[in-house]
Amino acid sequence: MIGTGFNFAVFAALAAAAFTFFVIPIMMPFLKRHALASVTARSSHKEPTPQGAGIALTIGVVGVFAVAIVFAPFLPATDRTILAALAAAAALISALGFFDDVRPLPVLPRVGGQVALIGLMLYVTPSYISLFDGALPLVVERLIAGIALFWMINLTNFMDGLDWLTVAQFVPVATILIVLSVFTMPTPLVAMIMAPILGGLLGFAPYNKPVAKLFLGDTGSLVIGLVGGYALYRVATDLSFFAALIIPLYALADTTITVIRRLTRGEKIWTPHRSHFFQRATTMGWSVKQIVATVFGLNLFLAFCGWLAAHATSNTMTMIAFMMALGAVLVTLRAFTRAPSEALAPSSL
Repeated sequence: MIGTGFNFAVFAALAAAAFTFFVIPIMMPFLKRHALASVTARSSHKEPTPQGAGIALTIGVVGVFAVAIVFAPFLPATDRTILAALAAAAALISALGFFDDVRPLPVLPRVGGQVALIGLMLYVTPSYISLFDGALPLVVERLIAGIALFWMINLTNFMDGLDWLTVAQFVPVATILIVLSVFTMPTPLVAMIMAPILGGLLGFAPYNKPVAKLFLGDTGSLVIGLVGGYALYRVATDLSFFAALIIPLYALADTTITVIRRLTRGEKIWTPHRSHFFQRATTMGWSVKQIVATVFGLNLFLAFCGWLAAHATSNTMTMIAFMMALGAVLVTLRAFTRAPSEALAPSSL
């Protein structure tokens, strides 16, 4: 099963990468006409830029899920049901995101659509899948999982605010989740889920290279948040809660701290802003490539710490992995609030 799952994941990633890379130029004229991102207070770009590359990524994701349902006999029936539900949810949330890219939607339809799709995913998840080994009533456990999934969807959207940043964030995340799924988890479901996300991002990356010619848009970021969030949920239930917490810790910390700070100032958290740590770094003189390289390196380290937590043989080892990850994230967030020359000076490390 390990060889079969790994081979399928590699094929899925390569197919999604090639599909996304070759379809984007075909879509570009349509996106320039109908999905042009204007320059706003939140923007990191200076000229209107087409968005909606997530359409190609989503088609690749849904296509891979369909192929896995039909041609991956090593997946149990419950995993096939989950893949079918996730394919439908990805398509629907991508459509919701595209409507928002073309003409911004009110908050309630956006939130309501996300909640409904999260409910679908948790409904098809077998009752024996739980975070705390049945220590909580299933309805309470699912409520916690639903809140976490909702936050993952939206923090992924919030963090998609700089050229190559989503690529730098999710390529390491997807890679380590695939490795953990194939070699450590009971079934390769998570690998099947994340392989097309990894491939889609790699196919999209050349077009998003600074200065970007194209953005993912909500069309893509919402899909990545939903699919990636569900994959992390299954890592938390089937393998290690702390591994699932460590792997996306940078994005989780940046968005959560930023939202709390904005709430304490009485700001509407759904309005455009430039308060994220990576955005503050640009005002402090960091170049886009410096920020992206830092985030990519940090996420590689978090992937390593997540691997340690997943294979820890004691609570002490788990806590060491978590504290290493947390320390690296806090150092990075602090660095982003200072000029590069100060943040990278030996005396500040």
